[in-house]
Amino acid sequence: KDSMRGYLEVLYPIYQNAPSGSLVHQATQAVALASLSNGFKTRILRLEAQKLYGKALLEVGEAIKDPVKARSDELLISILLFSLYEAITSSQDSRAAWTHHISGAVQLVKLRGEEQLKNPVSRQLFRAVRSSMLTSSIVQGKSIDDFPAPGGWNCDDDGELNAANRLTLICLRLPNVKKYAQDLLTQEKTPKIVHEMMDLIRTAKDIDSQLEHWALTVPEEWEYHTIEYCREEPKNLYTSQYWRGPIHEYYDVCHAHIIVLVDR
Repeated sequence: KDSMRGYLEVLYPIYQNAPSGSLVHQATQAVALASLSNGFKTRILRLEAQKLYGKALLEVGEAIKDPVKARSDELLISILLFSLYEAITSSQDSRAAWTHHISGAVQLVKLRGEEQLKNPVSRQLFRAVRSSMLTSSIVQGKSIDDFPAPGGWNCDDDGELNAANRLTLICLRLPNVKKYAQDLLTQEKTPKIVHEMMDLIRTAKDIDSQLEHWALTVPEEWEYHTIEYCREEPKNLYTSQYWRGPIHEYYDVCHAHIIVLVDR
């Protein structure tokens, strides 16, 4: 649970409560068929997935026009499932479609406001969108606009966030810092700009310090262990399991994914 910041853990109750043939059912089935088509490498399943995906997308367009449906958990999780579909199918247009879905989810979360934080499922979806928004902003090299509520995107920081979500809050500052740094480096080095650069360096050090503190406070099972050392470059990159250097063993894939990102 400490590494969860996704939405699949709340999909089951939403799916169970939704009527047969609903938007969330179609989105779930499209993702399932896309995943199966990858596993079995069959075009028939992929075509069926595309049909369901296309039909569900049309229904999203209609649902967004309805002020009640636009604020529903079902619509928000369906859009997140669309982004998962794009990740699974992984075509040339997938990244653009993925970022488009995440941007839509961010707008819906802003529309839902602080009220969503009172419901456990809605709060989980808020955190999932926030995490995806961070990834999308880094991928696109864009800054992040704040959430319209006291505390901004940190408005759910009640002291009970798990380690994964605490890490997201620390990293939320990074896209804006990067954008600000890029703008500063293109300007003439006047005393004013140099002063701003020094402030930026202090901000970067502060974030680095927070990341270090985060790493020291995660549970023991997050630690990785060096089990071997590969001393030669592999002869075939496509078949080799290792690259030259230390080989680390992690508790599970979820923990490994987060720790590797922090190390980078």
